[in-house]
Amino acid sequence: MVGTLWGVYMCQNYNIPDIRRFADSDLVLAKQIEETYPKPKSEDKDEIGKDMDHTVLFR
Repeated sequence: MVGTLWGVYMCQNYNIPDIRRFADSDLVLAKQIEETYPKPKSEDKDEIGKDMDHTVLFR
């Protein structure tokens, strides 16, 4: 209860930023980045590495 009263006092007497606004803007930015740079589709596990030259990997 003391924490709630302290928080009310701080918000009324000091310029405390609105955390919800920052969280919402960060969420919108994260969604925009995810849509702009999507993860590549995963290939079939059997197909991964078939076209690689394994001699280069083990020099």
